[in-house]
Amino acid sequence: MSESPAAVIASVYVALYEDGDVRSSHRQILAALESIRDRGVRVPSEVFARLVNQLLVISQYASDETYWETGS
Repeated sequence: MSESPAAVIASVYVALYEDGDVRSSHRQILAALESIRDRGVRVPSEVFARLVNQLLVISQYASDETYWETGS
């Protein structure tokens, strides 16, 4: 992960809410969460909760079942 989790959240908000870019937003959130998991990075629970909540928002907004099934 090249960006901090907090920076990813800010980037995703812009991509999703200003640009409507669901795919990029989804990829950024997944990459951040996978990096946290794989590297054992410790992040504040508030930041982690925002990442997970934003992933849920993106998945619902996308209205595409593949976001739920494969995490792609």
